Amino acid sequence: MKKGALYLQRSKSWPAQQYDKIIADGQQSLNYFQQVSDTLGLVDAGLQLAYTYSKQNKYETAIEFDSFSLQLAEKKGYEKGGILALAHRGRNYAALGDRVLAERDFLAALASCTKGGHETETIAAYNGLGVLYRQMGKYEASLKNLDRLIEISEKHKQKPVLATALMNKANTLAMLAKYEDAMSFHLKSLNIKEQLNDKVGLLQSYNNMGILLRSMKDYEKSIEYYKKALQLSVPAKVYGSIGNNYSNLAISYIDINKNLDSVPYFFQQAIAAFERVKEPSGLAMSLHNYGNFLMEKKKDYEAAEKLLQNALSIRKKLSSAYDVASTMNALGTLKQRQGAHKEAEQLLLSALGMLKTENGVKKKDAYLRLAQFYRENGDLEKAYEYQAGYAAMQDTLLTEGEVVSALKLQNGYEVEKKNIALSLANKENQLNKLTISKHQQQLWFLGVVVVLLVLLSLLLYRSYLHKKEHAQVLALKNEQIETLIREQHHRVKNNLQVISALLSLQRNKIEDEVAKDALEEGKLRVDAMAMIHQKLYMDEHLTTINMKEYVSNLGHSLADSYGYHGNVVKTHIDLPDKNLDIDLAIPVGLIINELISNSFKYAFRQQDQPEIKVSMMQDEHRQTELVISDNGKENWDAAQGDFSQSFGLKLIKTLVKQLQGTLKVQNIDGTKYTIVFKTS
Repeated sequence: MKKGALYLQRSKSWPAQQYDKIIADGQQSLNYFQQVSDTLGLVDAGLQLAYTYSKQNKYETAIEFDSFSLQLAEKKGYEKGGILALAHRGRNYAALGDRVLAERDFLAALASCTKGGHETETIAAYNGLGVLYRQMGKYEASLKNLDRLIEISEKHKQKPVLATALMNKANTLAMLAKYEDAMSFHLKSLNIKEQLNDKVGLLQSYNNMGILLRSMKDYEKSIEYYKKALQLSVPAKVYGSIGNNYSNLAISYIDINKNLDSVPYFFQQAIAAFERVKEPSGLAMSLHNYGNFLMEKKKDYEAAEKLLQNALSIRKKLSSAYDVASTMNALGTLKQRQGAHKEAEQLLLSALGMLKTENGVKKKDAYLRLAQFYRENGDLEKAYEYQAGYAAMQDTLLTEGEVVSALKLQNGYEVEKKNIALSLANKENQLNKLTISKHQQQLWFLGVVVVLLVLLSLLLYRSYLHKKEHAQVLALKNEQIETLIREQHHRVKNNLQVISALLSLQRNKIEDEVAKDALEEGKLRVDAMAMIHQKLYMDEHLTTINMKEYVSNLGHSLADSYGYHGNVVKTHIDLPDKNLDIDLAIPVGLIINELISNSFKYAFRQQDQPEIKVSMMQDEHRQTELVISDNGKENWDAAQGDFSQSFGLKLIKTLVKQLQGTLKVQNIDGTKYTIVFKTS
């Protein structure tokens, strides 16, 4: 038996990548224990071979050896061996995507531990369940198992296990949008891994922190962490983590709409990495995200559908309801754009049905996609129902306090590292002083000068660090203020869209044509304001509007609303500064909305080739002239009655007065309105 134990010991002592030697000694150990009928030795040798094949991503072979060891352990009553075999087999099943069998083995391992009290052997089972339940959307169960794992690892002082448990708990908290808590646990995990110089662990932490920062809309910082991860030198066995890295880097560039030509390369690298390690969940994720990119950014629907269908097939085999729903949502949108409305509706409704118990971004996305689907297909009542569900979730998922506090934690961590470096520099300076004091008497003067220079340098360095940290804090505050302003404009736009939907619903239920027209006019005014707030949170500038784009979009939108082709409205915007302050943009937008609407309603009853011209010009004195004209056969007076009594004119006069401008109306070959106002 000693010979078998020696072979087993040598198998465990080989460097991690020398798999041939590890397996050869493990097999020799297994053969010897079999000859002498040593069941416990056979169990340990079988587990060693299972671990080795698992590291090579040969999960089916590893499961065979796990099952062999489990059978012998149960027969002999070897509780420790049975627990380890169950936990390890569960990990292999999870790696293959069989979550049902993985959960079964993890729970069986914990049940055996309860009987025998083998606490340290529960580590793999608790960690496996924590990750597995997060993937299945059972977040509370995930946290419960990870908290138990943290308790055990702290009790037995197992720092690598503790670092992993803290990171996995942070990932689960991030899925619940508890960003501040998630950042706190990520930083604790990162600190331990830096102490241990655990490069593989650091790769995982950098990647997961990048994901968290992306969820908090700090895209630039997110990309920094992804790049830090790719700079680490790690063994090939962790290619799955590298695959995640490339995939997340691609997504972040999509979020900020930069380097889009590099995105296909990043996704292809991710797919290759996951295929290399045979990791189905990561492969499905990369295929899904790549398909989404081709659909949204490249409009390559054929290639996108191929990738999404492949991802859906893999995710269905993994029994991951939430991931299946996410891919079905994307396919639903794709089918809608291809004109397959029935198939699109079925996919979108089925996806939402799978997400009933989910309370995160996937469910919010499902509501939004259904709202867009029904709005595009003219069912405004259902569109409002799902838009309201989306708006309700939008307000709960991202709060100011969570984001600001989490970013403060991350920024504080960086500052703490700088303070530690400064402290080490001070200690080194003190040692230098002691060394100088031992020199000969004739060097004292020179030594004092050197010390003063060093002190002066340190003071200058500290002053530099203080200014740099102050600048970073200001930059962080500015970023947060910008994020909050964008969020505010986003919510105002959402609320205006809800009001617009309500007006549409009410209009559909009223039979009186005058009232219906009034509600439609109100809806168009609300839409004009919503469009302004939408551009505010999407554009680079937060307080000004690009009037050339806005007027063009508004004209096309109004033309569509009244059943005309968008080219009917011709726009010419000639301003030295194309951006107009929001205080001017809103009344100008409402005036344009009102005058174009009235042209469509009254001017073109006898005109076969209608045309509306909108121009804005500004002279050297910042005097702006807004002209809206049409070639209608009927002027507004004749079509509508008393010009001075119309609500539209009263609204226009009020808005012109707000601009401190003048209004001039001419009826020559159509109707022409000239508004002159001054911009400050």
